[in-house]
Amino acid sequence: MTDLTSDLAQLLREGQAAITAGDMMTARDRFRRATELAPGSAEAWVGLSAAVPMLMEKKQYLEQALAIAPEHVDARSSLEYVQKLMADGMQLAPSRRREEQVASGNSSPLLSSASAAPQGEAALHCYRHPDRETGLLCTNCGRPICSACARPAAVGQLCPECIKERRPVNYKVSAKDIILGFVVALIASAIVSALLSIIPIGGWIGWILLLMVGPGIAELIVRIVDWVTHAKRGRAMQITVGAAIVLATLPVIALGVIFDAAPITLLLYMILAVVTTSARLR
Repeated sequence: MTDLTSDLAQLLREGQAAITAGDMMTARDRFRRATELAPGSAEAWVGLSAAVPMLMEKKQYLEQALAIAPEHVDARSSLEYVQKLMADGMQLAPSRRREEQVASGNSSPLLSSASAAPQGEAALHCYRHPDRETGLLCTNCGRPICSACARPAAVGQLCPECIKERRPVNYKVSAKDIILGFVVALIASAIVSALLSIIPIGGWIGWILLLMVGPGIAELIVRIVDWVTHAKRGRAMQITVGAAIVLATLPVIALGVIFDAAPITLLLYMILAVVTTSARLR
Protein backbone atom coordinates (compact mmCIF):
# COMPACT_ATOMS: atom_id res chain seq x y z
CA MET A 1 0.00 0.00 0.00
CA THR A 2 2.87 2.35 0.82
CA ASP A 3 4.52 1.67 -2.54
CA LEU A 4 1.24 2.29 -4.36
CA THR A 5 0.74 5.60 -2.54
CA SER A 6 4.31 6.63 -3.30
CA ASP A 7 3.99 5.73 -6.99
CA LEU A 8 0.69 7.61 -7.24
CA ALA A 9 2.16 10.71 -5.62
CA GLN A 10 5.10 10.58 -8.02
CA LEU A 11 2.83 10.32 -11.07
CA LEU A 12 0.70 13.23 -9.84
CA ARG A 13 3.79 15.38 -9.29
CA GLU A 14 5.18 14.56 -12.73
CA GLY A 15 1.81 15.22 -14.35
CA GLN A 16 1.45 18.62 -12.69
CA ALA A 17 5.03 19.53 -13.57
CA ALA A 18 4.35 18.60 -17.20
CA ILE A 19 1.24 20.79 -17.26
CA THR A 20 3.19 23.71 -15.84
CA ALA A 21 5.86 23.17 -18.51
CA GLY A 22 3.24 22.97 -21.26
CA ASP A 23 4.04 19.33 -22.08
CA MET A 24 0.47 18.11 -22.33
CA MET A 25 1.36 14.77 -23.91
CA THR A 26 3.49 13.82 -20.92
CA ALA A 27 0.87 15.21 -18.56
CA ARG A 28 -1.85 13.05 -20.11
CA ASP A 29 0.39 10.00 -19.92
CA ARG A 30 1.19 10.52 -16.23
CA PHE A 31 -2.37 11.24 -15.17
CA ARG A 32 -3.77 8.32 -17.20
CA ARG A 33 -1.28 6.02 -15.53
CA ALA A 34 -2.32 7.49 -12.18
CA THR A 35 -5.99 6.72 -12.86
CA GLU A 36 -5.07 3.18 -13.87
CA LEU A 37 -2.93 2.72 -10.77
CA ALA A 38 -5.52 4.22 -8.42
CA PRO A 39 -8.97 4.50 -10.02
CA GLY A 40 -10.30 5.78 -6.72
CA SER A 41 -8.03 8.83 -6.64
CA ALA A 42 -10.02 12.01 -7.26
CA GLU A 43 -6.79 13.99 -7.68
CA ALA A 44 -5.75 11.76 -10.58
CA TRP A 45 -9.03 12.38 -12.42
CA VAL A 46 -8.86 16.13 -11.78
CA GLY A 47 -5.30 16.16 -13.09
CA LEU A 48 -6.31 14.24 -16.20
CA SER A 49 -9.11 16.73 -16.83
CA ALA A 50 -6.52 19.50 -16.89
CA ALA A 51 -4.41 17.69 -19.47
CA VAL A 52 -7.06 17.11 -22.16
CA PRO A 53 -8.23 19.79 -24.61
CA MET A 54 -11.81 18.66 -25.22
CA LEU A 55 -14.38 20.13 -22.85
CA MET A 56 -16.48 16.97 -23.03
CA GLU A 57 -13.53 14.91 -21.81
CA LYS A 58 -12.85 17.42 -19.06
CA LYS A 59 -16.47 17.15 -17.99
CA GLN A 60 -16.36 13.35 -17.88
CA TYR A 61 -13.17 13.25 -15.82
CA LEU A 62 -14.36 15.92 -13.40
CA GLU A 63 -17.65 14.07 -12.93
CA GLN A 64 -15.65 10.93 -12.19
CA ALA A 65 -13.63 12.84 -9.58
CA LEU A 66 -16.82 14.13 -7.95
CA ALA A 67 -18.31 10.64 -7.91
CA ILE A 68 -15.30 9.62 -5.82
CA ALA A 69 -15.06 12.78 -3.70
CA PRO A 70 -18.32 14.78 -3.80
CA GLU A 71 -16.82 17.52 -1.62
CA HIS A 72 -13.79 18.10 -3.87
CA VAL A 73 -13.88 21.90 -4.21
CA ASP A 74 -11.50 22.14 -7.17
CA ALA A 75 -13.36 19.50 -9.17
CA ARG A 76 -16.75 21.08 -8.50
CA SER A 77 -15.76 24.64 -9.40
CA SER A 78 -13.90 23.42 -12.49
CA LEU A 79 -16.90 21.37 -13.61
CA GLU A 80 -19.16 24.40 -13.27
CA TYR A 81 -16.72 26.42 -15.36
CA VAL A 82 -16.52 23.71 -18.05
CA GLN A 83 -20.31 23.46 -18.17
CA LYS A 84 -20.52 27.23 -18.62
CA LEU A 85 -18.10 27.08 -21.56
CA MET A 86 -20.04 24.21 -23.11
CA ALA A 87 -23.29 26.13 -22.67
CA ASP A 88 -21.67 28.93 -24.68
CA GLY A 89 -21.15 26.47 -27.52
CA MET A 90 -17.44 25.82 -26.99
CA GLN A 91 -15.92 22.39 -27.55
CA LEU A 92 -12.25 23.06 -26.84
CA ALA A 93 -10.67 24.66 -23.79
CA PRO A 94 -9.87 28.34 -24.45
CA SER A 95 -6.46 29.11 -25.90
CA ARG A 96 -3.80 30.77 -23.79
CA ARG A 97 -3.23 34.51 -23.84
CA ARG A 98 -0.29 35.02 -26.18
CA GLU A 99 0.68 38.38 -24.73
CA GLU A 100 0.94 36.90 -21.23
CA GLN A 101 2.99 34.01 -22.51
CA VAL A 102 5.42 36.25 -24.37
CA ALA A 103 5.77 38.62 -21.44
CA SER A 104 6.37 35.95 -18.83
CA GLY A 105 7.68 32.91 -20.66
CA ASN A 106 4.98 30.85 -18.95
CA SER A 107 3.86 28.12 -21.33
CA SER A 108 1.06 26.76 -19.19
CA PRO A 109 -1.94 25.98 -21.40
CA LEU A 110 -4.23 26.77 -18.51
CA LEU A 111 -3.52 30.51 -18.62
CA SER A 112 -6.47 31.08 -20.89
CA SER A 113 -8.41 33.98 -22.25
CA ALA A 114 -11.55 32.62 -20.63
CA SER A 115 -10.23 33.86 -17.31
CA ALA A 116 -8.87 37.11 -18.67
CA ALA A 117 -10.12 40.54 -17.83
CA PRO A 118 -12.70 41.93 -20.27
CA GLN A 119 -11.24 44.14 -22.95
CA GLY A 120 -12.09 47.82 -22.95
CA GLU A 121 -11.99 48.15 -19.17
CA ALA A 122 -9.32 49.88 -17.11
CA ALA A 123 -6.06 47.98 -16.90
CA LEU A 124 -5.86 45.55 -14.00
CA HIS A 125 -2.85 45.01 -11.79
CA CYS A 126 -1.84 41.91 -9.89
CA TYR A 127 -3.13 42.14 -6.33
CA ARG A 128 0.20 40.79 -5.05
CA HIS A 129 2.38 42.82 -7.41
CA PRO A 130 0.65 46.19 -7.99
CA ASP A 131 3.35 47.27 -10.45
CA ARG A 132 2.48 44.44 -12.86
CA GLU A 133 -0.32 44.94 -15.35
CA THR A 134 -2.22 41.77 -16.13
CA GLY A 135 -5.17 40.37 -18.00
CA LEU A 136 -5.56 37.25 -15.88
CA LEU A 137 -8.09 36.62 -13.15
CA CYS A 138 -8.22 33.85 -10.56
CA THR A 139 -11.02 31.54 -11.70
CA ASN A 140 -12.07 31.02 -8.08
CA CYS A 141 -12.05 34.43 -6.38
CA GLY A 142 -11.79 36.69 -9.45
CA ARG A 143 -8.80 38.68 -8.23
CA PRO A 144 -6.32 39.86 -10.89
CA ILE A 145 -3.06 37.92 -10.88
CA CYS A 146 0.09 38.14 -12.94
CA SER A 147 1.54 35.12 -14.70
CA ALA A 148 4.12 34.66 -11.94
CA CYS A 149 1.36 34.29 -9.33
CA ALA A 150 -1.00 32.16 -11.43
CA ARG A 151 -1.14 28.49 -10.50
CA PRO A 152 -2.55 26.00 -13.03
CA ALA A 153 -5.90 24.45 -12.09
CA ALA A 154 -8.06 21.87 -13.81
CA VAL A 155 -9.53 24.76 -15.78
CA GLY A 156 -8.11 28.27 -15.72
CA GLN A 157 -5.73 29.41 -13.01
CA LEU A 158 -5.81 30.12 -9.29
CA CYS A 159 -4.12 32.67 -7.07
CA PRO A 160 -1.75 31.45 -4.32
CA GLU A 161 -4.35 32.01 -1.58
CA CYS A 162 -6.98 29.91 -3.33
CA ILE A 163 -4.40 27.17 -3.88
CA LYS A 164 -3.71 27.11 -0.13
CA GLU A 165 -7.41 26.92 0.67
CA ARG A 166 -7.80 23.92 -1.61
CA ARG A 167 -5.00 21.91 -0.08
CA PRO A 168 -6.17 18.60 1.39
CA VAL A 169 -7.22 18.94 5.02
CA ASN A 170 -4.50 16.59 6.26
CA TYR A 171 -1.83 18.95 4.88
CA LYS A 172 -3.15 21.88 6.92
CA VAL A 173 -1.01 21.46 10.02
CA SER A 174 -1.70 23.57 13.10
CA ALA A 175 0.58 24.36 16.04
CA LYS A 176 -1.48 21.93 18.11
CA ASP A 177 -0.80 19.14 15.62
CA ILE A 178 2.93 19.84 15.74
CA ILE A 179 3.01 19.81 19.54
CA LEU A 180 0.94 16.63 19.81
CA GLY A 181 2.96 14.89 17.11
CA PHE A 182 6.25 15.87 18.74
CA VAL A 183 5.25 14.76 22.24
CA VAL A 184 3.80 11.44 21.09
CA ALA A 185 6.76 10.63 18.83
CA LEU A 186 9.20 11.64 21.58
CA ILE A 187 7.58 9.38 24.18
CA ALA A 188 7.16 6.44 21.80
CA SER A 189 10.73 6.67 20.53
CA ALA A 190 12.11 7.04 24.06
CA ILE A 191 10.36 3.82 25.06
CA VAL A 192 11.69 2.00 22.00
CA SER A 193 15.22 3.32 22.59
CA ALA A 194 15.14 2.22 26.23
CA LEU A 195 13.99 -1.27 25.25
CA LEU A 196 16.65 -1.58 22.57
CA SER A 197 19.33 -0.55 25.06
CA ILE A 198 18.20 -3.29 27.45
CA ILE A 199 17.55 -6.12 25.00
CA PRO A 200 20.83 -7.75 23.99
CA ILE A 201 20.89 -7.33 20.23
CA GLY A 202 24.37 -7.71 18.82
CA GLY A 203 26.31 -9.07 15.92
CA TRP A 204 25.30 -9.13 12.32
CA ILE A 205 22.26 -11.31 13.08
CA GLY A 206 20.97 -8.65 15.46
CA TRP A 207 21.51 -5.95 12.87
CA ILE A 208 19.66 -7.93 10.22
CA LEU A 209 16.82 -8.46 12.68
CA LEU A 210 16.73 -4.73 13.40
CA LEU A 211 16.71 -3.95 9.67
CA MET A 212 13.64 -6.14 9.39
CA VAL A 213 11.69 -4.84 12.39
CA GLY A 214 12.98 -1.25 12.48
CA PRO A 215 10.70 0.08 9.73
CA GLY A 216 7.78 -1.69 11.42
CA ILE A 217 8.54 0.08 14.68
CA ALA A 218 8.72 3.40 12.84
CA GLU A 219 5.41 2.61 11.15
CA LEU A 220 3.86 2.04 14.57
CA ILE A 221 5.09 5.46 15.69
CA VAL A 222 3.54 7.02 12.58
CA ARG A 223 0.23 5.27 13.30
CA ILE A 224 0.20 6.65 16.85
CA VAL A 225 1.02 10.14 15.58
CA ASP A 226 -1.73 9.78 12.97
CA TRP A 227 -4.18 8.89 15.71
CA VAL A 228 -3.54 12.05 17.73
CA THR A 229 -3.14 14.43 14.77
CA HIS A 230 -5.84 12.99 12.49
CA ALA A 231 -3.26 11.85 9.90
CA LYS A 232 -1.58 15.19 9.28
CA ARG A 233 1.07 15.20 6.56
CA GLY A 234 3.67 17.49 5.06
CA ARG A 235 7.15 18.83 5.68
CA ALA A 236 6.24 20.24 9.10
CA MET A 237 5.19 16.81 10.35
CA GLN A 238 8.26 15.18 8.81
CA ILE A 239 10.58 17.56 10.64
CA THR A 240 8.59 17.36 13.89
CA VAL A 241 8.51 13.58 14.14
CA GLY A 242 12.07 13.18 12.88
CA ALA A 243 13.35 15.66 15.46
CA ALA A 244 11.43 13.88 18.23
CA ILE A 245 12.98 10.53 17.29
CA VAL A 246 16.49 11.98 17.24
CA LEU A 247 16.04 13.80 20.56
CA ALA A 248 14.65 10.67 22.20
CA THR A 249 17.40 8.40 20.92
CA LEU A 250 20.54 10.54 21.25
CA PRO A 251 20.58 10.60 25.08
CA VAL A 252 20.37 6.81 25.20
CA ILE A 253 23.19 6.58 22.65
CA ALA A 254 25.26 9.00 24.76
CA LEU A 255 24.70 6.86 27.85
CA GLY A 256 25.81 3.82 25.89
CA VAL A 257 29.04 5.56 24.95
CA ILE A 258 29.66 6.63 28.55
CA PHE A 259 29.12 3.14 29.94
CA ASP A 260 31.06 1.49 27.13
CA ALA A 261 28.00 -0.14 25.59
CA ALA A 262 28.01 -0.26 21.80
CA PRO A 263 25.33 2.19 20.59
CA ILE A 264 25.46 1.00 16.98
CA THR A 265 22.11 -0.75 17.28
CA LEU A 266 20.43 2.41 18.55
CA LEU A 267 22.11 4.50 15.88
CA LEU A 268 20.83 2.12 13.22
CA TYR A 269 17.34 2.27 14.69
CA MET A 270 17.40 6.07 14.73
CA ILE A 271 18.39 6.27 11.07
CA LEU A 272 15.77 3.71 10.03
CA ALA A 273 13.06 5.42 12.06
CA VAL A 274 13.78 8.90 10.70
CA VAL A 275 13.91 7.70 7.09
CA THR A 276 10.74 5.61 7.41
CA THR A 277 8.67 8.25 9.19
CA SER A 278 9.82 10.92 6.76
CA ALA A 279 8.69 8.78 3.82
CA ARG A 280 5.34 8.01 5.46
CA LEU A 281 4.58 11.61 6.41
CA ARG A 282 5.15 13.15 2.97
